[in-house]
Amino acid sequence: MRRLAALGLAFAAACGGPSVREPALEQGRYDALDPEGLRALGDARAQLESGHAEEAVVVLTQLRVQHPECVYLALWQQEAEIAARGLESVWPGAGGSVPPSSEQAAAIEELRKLWRARAGTGGVVECVAAARLESDPEAARALLERAEGLDPRCAWVPYGRAFLAARANEWSEVDVQLKRSIALDPGHLPTYWLESWKLARSGASGDASAALALWVERARGDARIDAQRVLGAELDLAVLAVLAGEPKVARDWLDRLESRLPGESRALCARASAELALGHVDQALALTIEAHAAAPDALLPLVQQALIRQHWQKDAAGAEQAWGEVLTLARASPEFSALFEHLRARVELERRAKEAQAGASPQ
Repeated sequence: MRRLAALGLAFAAACGGPSVREPALEQGRYDALDPEGLRALGDARAQLESGHAEEAVVVLTQLRVQHPECVYLALWQQEAEIAARGLESVWPGAGGSVPPSSEQAAAIEELRKLWRARAGTGGVVECVAAARLESDPEAARALLERAEGLDPRCAWVPYGRAFLAARANEWSEVDVQLKRSIALDPGHLPTYWLESWKLARSGASGDASAALALWVERARGDARIDAQRVLGAELDLAVLAVLAGEPKVARDWLDRLESRLPGESRALCARASAELALGHVDQALALTIEAHAAAPDALLPLVQQALIRQHWQKDAAGAEQAWGEVLTLARASPEFSALFEHLRARVELERRAKEAQAGASPQ
């Protein structure tokens, strides 16, 4: 996928030159793992991915004793503990369409309590990890504040605050915290991933492509980084190619990624965008419908359907129905984009209502 990185930088240059920062090679204090630790983490992750979550918990618990300052190990321990309890599909934000049962909800809260207790007797790593599991933003911020009190130079603290601010749609705070995190640790990969997402959201597709391409090059093959997140970032690069006016290039990339993302809703949405940019409206709409069927709780397929019906097919009734579905789903969605799509759908429906009233008024 080196072509992705090269074209990401080319897009940035076309927009006036890349102004993004490249992650430093050095590993920060709370990120570092020696080669033996990385191999052991890779083995634990292989156990987790093959369905042996309880064995992975044992290995990761032992690894954390050997590397007590590595936050990544604590986060992977959490993932293994979630899977060992059968909660991976119902954990908040996991994207599942089925809510947790009362027993599962109790197990989720029990695991949160376990990590709060670990934070109470542990150090920076335990506080940061416990904050990650909290459903209450204020509880998460309190844990991050405690971590900062133990070590003001831990980059995971401003990264965590940036993540919480992004979920709350507080983008000026996101920017402040990302800058602080990079100042503390110029090689902190999670921060660079979030920064590229922020750039894409702001419409800076060139800079976002460059930032994400650099992140993919650095993160690919790193045992600390979730391979699915890297794969998702490669898909995002194809989406950014559409935004940069390169739909044919994006479609080529999607052809290569498709075998690794069978039925993936985001991939179908990306292909729909590419087809739409090429003028294939009916094919694009069919892909968004397929994407919605693959992920009924995802916002993007419904937003795409609404836009296609409204602006390309001039289907007023179909667009109104689609925007209504977006509004209903966005009210309860944990996605970063939910608040934006909620507002977008509400404004669109209100505009349509006013147009209908105007049309019904006597001349």
